[in-house]
Amino acid sequence: MYWWIKRLLDRNFKRNKHLTKQKTALGYANLYSGPEIEYFEKYPWLLNLAFLAMFYGFMMPYFFLAVLICVITSYIVDRYTIVYFYRKSPSYNITI
Repeated sequence: MYWWIKRLLDRNFKRNKHLTKQKTALGYANLYSGPEIEYFEKYPWLLNLAFLAMFYGFMMPYFFLAVLICVITSYIVDRYTIVYFYRKSPSYNITI
């Protein structure tokens, strides 16, 4: 089920974000925080773009510009979604 449908069901389809059926603060936080960040999907995509730019860029020079636009757009969208959409990521340290 989509996260926004769960939130609407929790509020009985009302716009007031302070109404909730959650009994605990943990349940409320789990419902209203966003999904986890999926780094394992973003990083290979950027590596694939870099590989394609180096492979095809010398045959089609405008391809470097297209890849640059894609990388900049990805950076802007990722920054926005990390700040406003995804939940706080776990802290990674040397023990991983």
